[in-house]
Amino acid sequence: MKLARVLADENIPFSAVELLEQLGHEVKWVVSAGLQGADDDTLYDLAVAEKRIIVSFDDYFGQRAYTCPERPPGIVILKFKPRNASEVRTRLQEAIAEVGDLSGKLVIVQRTIVRVRVLD
Repeated sequence: MKLARVLADENIPFSAVELLEQLGHEVKWVVSAGLQGADDDTLYDLAVAEKRIIVSFDDYFGQRAYTCPERPPGIVILKFKPRNASEVRTRLQEAIAEVGDLSGKLVIVQRTIVRVRVLD
């Protein structure tokens, strides 16, 4: 798996941020970066500028990627209502293991399946 720079949205629990760091990714978490409450456009633009893969529960980022010529290197959208933070961490870990390199991809993680689309 290729290591990446990641922007984890504030809706991503700390345990999932820790997982990404344990996997060797360089993570900027919106909460610890003092960006809580920043609008999605600001976060999207930050990810593009800093070449970070976005990880979020907000599907706006995936929608914007198809309407905006500038894109972050990748987007991971979690599309399920988590029972707890542990489930988020587990599903994220399983999805990364399944997909491998997240670069150039829009990855939609649901409770039981992972869908991948190429960001071209």
